[in-house]
Amino acid sequence: MNQHAKIMDKQALVDVRIGGIRALIPPVCLLEEVPRTVQIARTVNKGRQELNNILRRVDDRLVVVVGPCSIHDPKAAVEYDANHDVPGLYDVAVGAIGARTTECQLHRELTSGLSMPIGFKNGTGGSLYASLSAGNDSCHVILRGGSTGPNYAKEHVDKCSELLKKAHQSDNIMIDCSHGNSKKDHRNQPGAQVANGDDRVIGVMIESNLVEGAQKLTPGVPLEYGKSITDACIGWDDTVRRSLTDS
Repeated sequence: MNQHAKIMDKQALVDVRIGGIRALIPPVCLLEEVPRTVQIARTVNKGRQELNNILRRVDDRLVVVVGPCSIHDPKAAVEYDANHDVPGLYDVAVGAIGARTTECQLHRELTSGLSMPIGFKNGTGGSLYASLSAGNDSCHVILRGGSTGPNYAKEHVDKCSELLKKAHQSDNIMIDCSHGNSKKDHRNQPGAQVANGDDRVIGVMIESNLVEGAQKLTPGVPLEYGKSITDACIGWDDTVRRSLTDS
């Protein structure tokens, strides 16, 4: 290979720091493989309507969002989903925008037009202002704590509620029991104070997986099945899952 050919070699120009690429299934192909049925549409609509009823105070139940922090193993994720046997549980009925994405204007604009209820987390520094500018009338703020510490106590809920009202938004607030509110210790999740009888707190978010804790992603080292590689999670057998779902 001559000098010019080496300069033009694609391998020397493109993705030089990428170890590998695995293409995702295009949405149109997925829709063909798993077509929408009447039952699927009915389930989606029912789940969304019940969530909207809670957000509008028509239903006084507590919304509980439980699941893995992230998914790196599709097989374990499917097993986690198949394990639940709680009547009336919907697999996916609500969306959430993370603390870093909330601070992105483009993502806020895109998600404001989605058809399902959407939660906006406060920023990583604990700021609420980025999460208050939403356009979806089923939006709600998720208090997840920040670098300054937890923000699930009554004074934090009061402050968030006041800011929401000033922004002419419904004061619907969800408490993220993980992240800054658990001080990065998954064992603190069930102990987070949600708020006794405060109807502004419409739900809680809990990180859960098949296996408790988290593990490091190290090249060449096999991963433990069903354990998170990002934030630590409570295990599947933790009783908080069932007790909160009853709410």
